[in-house]
Amino acid sequence: MLTASGSESPLTVTDSTALPVDQSPHKKTWQLLPLYLRDALAHRAESGPKKFWLFFAAVGFIYLAALFGLDFLRFPIGHDETHFWPTTIYLFQDGFPSFDRLRSYNELNTPLPFLVFGVFEHYFHGGILVGRFINLLTSFAVVLLIGAAGRFSFYSTLCAIGLIACPYFLAVSTHLFTDVMAVAFVVAGVSLYLKNRPGFAALSFIFAISCRQYTVVFPIGTILYNLVNWRVSGKHVWWSWLAPAFATATLGAWALFFGAMAPRVALENQYITVGRFFPAHGLYFLTCIGLYFVVIELLLFWASAGLKDFKITKLAIAIVISGCFLVYPPIGNLDQHIQPMGYLDLAARLIMGDKERIALFWSLAILTCFRFSPLSLAGILLYLNVALMVMAHIAWDKYALPLLAVLWLLKSAGKLDAREPELQSKELIVPS
Repeated sequence: MLTASGSESPLTVTDSTALPVDQSPHKKTWQLLPLYLRDALAHRAESGPKKFWLFFAAVGFIYLAALFGLDFLRFPIGHDETHFWPTTIYLFQDGFPSFDRLRSYNELNTPLPFLVFGVFEHYFHGGILVGRFINLLTSFAVVLLIGAAGRFSFYSTLCAIGLIACPYFLAVSTHLFTDVMAVAFVVAGVSLYLKNRPGFAALSFIFAISCRQYTVVFPIGTILYNLVNWRVSGKHVWWSWLAPAFATATLGAWALFFGAMAPRVALENQYITVGRFFPAHGLYFLTCIGLYFVVIELLLFWASAGLKDFKITKLAIAIVISGCFLVYPPIGNLDQHIQPMGYLDLAARLIMGDKERIALFWSLAILTCFRFSPLSLAGILLYLNVALMVMAHIAWDKYALPLLAVLWLLKSAGKLDAREPELQSKELIVPS
């Protein structure tokens, strides 16, 4: 393959499990993999109706089990639904919301999910149950996108299961939460970016930002990846930079619309001070990626190319992160009446003391540092999310969902560890 400069570029897929066995530097590791997994990897580029229906059946079974377990989503309103649903009703209580009403609702996130829920309630009057099913179907679409990235092979099925293994994914998918739509638009945007469709990718990112402001890191990430690699895509090169820049700028448009980064009434009622920094929250985000992606990847695939690919930059980042843990240990949410930071933190508090808990969090964060190359698309998105979480007023496992979904998408497409400019290349080399 030739780069824009005319020189030969490395293979598009740098994951050693995606190389021919006789060329892989990890031949012994490959031979130690279970036969079923080797067969799945060897045929991951194949596609067809049979593979799709097998994928659909495997994932559908998990969703049906969740539906049965939750009485087909007919459970009492709870958690953040207790204010998300009243917000939806408030916006549409006099018909379609006016600009003044859109500026004055009492939530911190942008309004697209409430508008979608509200439109269905306005026309069909199905109550909160309809909104829950919208989220469930949206999350199923996310899983299908991950499957499509790997042509619905067994390999991509494992990637989809990897995402579902994060307990927050199905939790927010079965409740009236605003996260699922944001995740769906982010995954669609990255998928379109991989297919070299920057305009449509930017449109997806715009919708994602209209659901949750923090998803702005994903179009920024594609810009930085293009900048680092000086990616050239023929006559459309200018659009590949301009499109995600335009998507990023829409966050500024929302800030102008609200007069702040969120509706002012929400910022005042929740005592949110913009401009404060919480390094511990960024460290906890690294910890969550370590558990919900790196550890699950090792369990599902018995190997991780990124962990084998030692680089001095990874070591340097790990040293810096270790120092941050000493100064800013993530012991709980700062300035919040809810101290636990999520399921991981709650579980750790049950079985160990604070020192042991911080040691566990550090280990998972360092594992994450060694898993991702900082100049890969995945690495750039990871550290952008970490930087953003430093500015978040609360640490919470579920804030990792958009990045987790993108990582599994890249894994399914065989491009998780691709670092060269031609990330969008359709070439895929699989084991023989």
